[in-house]
Amino acid sequence: MLSRTDTVRALAEKISTDFFICMLNPKYRGPKFKFSTFEIEDWVIDNLGVQIPWNTTKAQQEEARRVARAYWNRWIKTIGDGLPKKAR
Repeated sequence: MLSRTDTVRALAEKISTDFFICMLNPKYRGPKFKFSTFEIEDWVIDNLGVQIPWNTTKAQQEEARRVARAYWNRWIKTIGDGLPKKAR
């Protein structure tokens, strides 16, 4: 069984990855949306409360922020700040 911190890490990874993939669809984002300027950390913290049955500690929230930013940056590095028009 995962510890609470491991659960928070896994959820932060999943939430940030799922949101990135969702936002690749232009229907779900505005014309000025940029992956590089989106504050994924706040999105993950807000969504953690829906996913887990306990209140997170400050340390767990900081870990979730760190994991979310790391995965978000990895996706940006891999795919870019959005799909190029020719790939849509």
